[in-house]
Amino acid sequence: MGEAAKRLGLTVRTLHHYDEIGLVGPAERNQHGHRLYTQEDLMKLAQVKMLKRVGLPLKDIRAVLDHHRKDPDQLLKKQLSALRQEKNRLEEMEKGLISILRSVEVEGGWDWKIVNQFIRLSEVDDDERDRHLRKWFTEEEQVRLRRLPVLEDHSAETEEWIHLLRILADHRDQGPASPIVQEVIARIDEKTRDIFEGDEAMMNRFWEVRKDPEQSEKLRLYPIDENMLEFLEEASLIYERYQKGE
Repeated sequence: MGEAAKRLGLTVRTLHHYDEIGLVGPAERNQHGHRLYTQEDLMKLAQVKMLKRVGLPLKDIRAVLDHHRKDPDQLLKKQLSALRQEKNRLEEMEKGLISILRSVEVEGGWDWKIVNQFIRLSEVDDDERDRHLRKWFTEEEQVRLRRLPVLEDHSAETEEWIHLLRILADHRDQGPASPIVQEVIARIDEKTRDIFEGDEAMMNRFWEVRKDPEQSEKLRLYPIDENMLEFLEEASLIYERYQKGE
């Protein structure tokens, strides 16, 4: 039994347990009366180990090993479906955690109000979001919206947006007309025009949605503090006047 445990990477205690519950046990004995695992037994143990690794419980593993069961692969298909669902759930959790960590970068520390908003955003299902997208934007405009930065993305584009928002947060006390704030606004304007392909009507509509906390939440947009939104709007108006030479 010890040799079998070593070959399969299992403990002797595990082998005893499998034997006691009648799952897999040594079928032969040597001349000294010690029970021995046959090649068939070892193959079954390898199957048990593999099936346990993918999360199948022992009662279902027993059914898979039962040669009298007509359709043992159905259990495997069922487990595969469950694993895929769990994978999707974990991926969503990963995205959520990355978004919160990125929020810490943007805000310069933990903001539990923002974290709570992220939790609410995660509860907005895809169908509801799509309904509100159709309410505000055409199909062509929705394609453009996909170019917006996503916090869980590790792209250079997203990193730049985070950097720009961080600069604004760090220099709000200097006022919306300060050179460094206006420099950031100029870059944001350039990037926004590129995303929306210079469509002023769409840009204005998006900004109206962005300023409405309820609508922003329904579209799962990054939760920006109302004071920051006001600061952004004021700084943008100053930038527009500069551009017009006023």
